[in-house]
Amino acid sequence: MQPAMGRRFLASEDEPHSNEGADSIILSDRTWREQFGGATTLLGRMIALDGRAFRVVGVMPHGFEWRLDGTQPDFWTTAAPLAERGPIRRGR
Repeated sequence: MQPAMGRRFLASEDEPHSNEGADSIILSDRTWREQFGGATTLLGRMIALDGRAFRVVGVMPHGFEWRLDGTQPDFWTTAAPLAERGPIRRGR
């Protein structure tokens, strides 16, 4: 699925801190609207989640669903930050 804004992950982004000292992240449309006010200027900017730096590379289309355990994810990232530092806790 192609993001509605921005782009998909690049293969090179599956390395820790490959994006200028940050890891890459793609936000759900809901998170982009609720947490960031739907700001189109968010692409390419750094955000912090659980004390970790992420560069926003995309926003998924409105209505896109990918339920893993019955819940809809707020964002997607590559495996690199998870392997290096463990799960990201929402709201920290």
